[in-house]
Amino acid sequence: NYASMLSADQVVFNSEFHRRSFLDALPGFLNHFPEFREEQTVGRLEEGSLVLPVGLDLEGLQSAATTPERNLPLILWNQRWEYDKNPESFFQAILTLAAEGVPFELAVCGESFQQPPEIFETAARQLNSHVIHWGYAEQDLYSSLLWDATLTVSTALHEFFGISILEAAFCAIRSLDKGRSR
Repeated sequence: NYASMLSADQVVFNSEFHRRSFLDALPGFLNHFPEFREEQTVGRLEEGSLVLPVGLDLEGLQSAATTPERNLPLILWNQRWEYDKNPESFFQAILTLAAEGVPFELAVCGESFQQPPEIFETAARQLNSHVIHWGYAEQDLYSSLLWDATLTVSTALHEFFGISILEAAFCAIRSLDKGRSR
């Protein structure tokens, strides 16, 4: 990456966090080389780099904005099915609600690029009577669930971008702007 950056006309990072992390680690990385450390290039890369945040097509979610009112509150999880999204905490809370007899519906959207944490399989069995959707949702369905959700939850250990939460917030704010109850 370093050599590519030196030869690039423009260096772009997708967040200031990533930019700072890379540039702050670069001097230590270069000091591992016995010669030709090129430490002076760090400042040049820093001056010539910029942040271009991840783009979101929030207006594309508008097509599902006319969903009907729900009889029960809909709780939405719209994260990747990975350990860093902390699904154990989410499902612990949801299982507590179910055990206490709180009425709700549940939509668990997302996908996993590896074997998902075991809690997903366990929770699917235990929460089956509350589930209206489980797994990856195509765009139209996903948009509808975002607009229908009473509550969207993130228990992520960290959020670099929080795209799914920004999508949910957009739909919630637009619903409030249109006078729909949530």
